Amino acid sequence: MKNTLFMTAICLLCASCTLNTDNDINNDYVLTTEEKSVYNTILETELQSLGWSYDPNEIRFGEGFLPNETDENYELFKKVSDKMSYNTKSWDSSEKIATAAVTIFHPNGDLGGSARFYFKNNLITCGYYTYNDKIYSLDTEGVFLNGKSLDIYENPDFSLSEYTESEISVPFNVFTDISPGSGMAAVIENNSLNFYTMHTGAFVLSKSYSQADLGYIPYDAAFDSDGSCAVLAGVPGENGSFVSKKIIFLDNLLNPTGKDFELYNGNFTGILFENGSIILSNKTVVSEFDAKTHQNTENHQLVHFVRGITSCDIYNNGTKLYALTDNTNVYLYTSDFTLLWRTYYNDNKMSRYMYFADLNQDGIKELYITNPEEMTTAKYIITESGFEKSDDVDVYALYLPGDFDCDNRAEYIYLSGSEKKYFDR
Repeated sequence: MKNTLFMTAICLLCASCTLNTDNDINNDYVLTTEEKSVYNTILETELQSLGWSYDPNEIRFGEGFLPNETDENYELFKKVSDKMSYNTKSWDSSEKIATAAVTIFHPNGDLGGSARFYFKNNLITCGYYTYNDKIYSLDTEGVFLNGKSLDIYENPDFSLSEYTESEISVPFNVFTDISPGSGMAAVIENNSLNFYTMHTGAFVLSKSYSQADLGYIPYDAAFDSDGSCAVLAGVPGENGSFVSKKIIFLDNLLNPTGKDFELYNGNFTGILFENGSIILSNKTVVSEFDAKTHQNTENHQLVHFVRGITSCDIYNNGTKLYALTDNTNVYLYTSDFTLLWRTYYNDNKMSRYMYFADLNQDGIKELYITNPEEMTTAKYIITESGFEKSDDVDVYALYLPGDFDCDNRAEYIYLSGSEKKYFDR
């Protein structure tokens, strides 16, 4: 990688010692305190620049051979090293060289994996880490966890260029959900629940429920597959917080049903409505309820706070994923709330407004996380390693995707400064 990162430490090393390459491959190097300090500096510079933490006392030095073209992992080692800009052009598999191995960790202390480095000409010429018996580049921060993964990946050759662009009047910055039957967008604003429908050149207010209409302040709303709607409602708490009190049901014409139920806990902050089941997030717990009986059927204890929650049939084949945020990170769970993937460090605050959509029509949905306060969007796509942040969107704009015209294809709204545009196929 950046060879200059190592030059200061390398000069110290060359002046004070020479690596012994005559030891048996299975023996550790016997290094002086000064030698260990120099090599620790080299690896510290590399690992910390990539966001990894480790125990410098646990580095294991040895010697070995670089792989040759007939080795099983040759292409993979070369691929990850080339990605990191290590020099693989001068690999000589017959030469015994210095190696180093160390366990690496994410900043929060989670296990990252086992990192391995090969040195040649006093530089790192090959480096990677393994997790769950798979090999990854050291700049891959988030990989599929617990041996679980997805088996279909985003096609990077598809783009958004086939959309037709037009100006449009949009009175909202975010929405909580879209009705699958009418394309209505549910928007929480000014203590009201408003439903907007797209007409030529504008999103028009179609129906509205105020605090006075509902008896409580609406905080979040979600549609079921039949177009009916569940509203999470409550009262103001301290310091502008929200205290949940009730689930209010609207039918598929968005009229009150009167089949509401009171909540036993005031900490619910997010709602999903799926096939007659209500899913609520509550601090570090996700709870499932039967919409008809109002019974709490299951609770899932998580290891993080929940700010936002959404779900998606990612391949349109029954493979359900749940996406959650906790202000700073993104988490992906399987249908039984087994943690599948997560981030460990983000430069943007993660809001509760998230949308799955297949905007490039490659058959695989991407994840768009918007922040209306900062007017930013983070886009994540599925790769073989895990979800990765994509750079093909304008970060300093809001992308609001959805099937607004009910044609079974996703459109999207683009908001940036005074620009308000609608992109349709």
